[in-house]
Amino acid sequence: QIELAQQARKLAASKVINAKERMRLSSNISMTDIINFEKSLVDAQNQELNAIINHLNSITQLEQFLGITLSKWVK
Repeated sequence: QIELAQQARKLAASKVINAKERMRLSSNISMTDIINFEKSLVDAQNQELNAIINHLNSITQLEQFLGITLSKWVK
């Protein structure tokens, strides 16, 4: 899930870059389109963060179930 979210974020970022370049070259693209691409990028970034958080939470739950959570922090 993390890899898919990272790929989606990268794709959204390149869409923003391409849209801004098209606008710079006076292509037929509106500011609304650019804002929508930027919103999609923020959404993709949030999905990536949520995937990472879910992964870390799953690891923590497994360690808690196995009883090794505390031993990782107490040295």
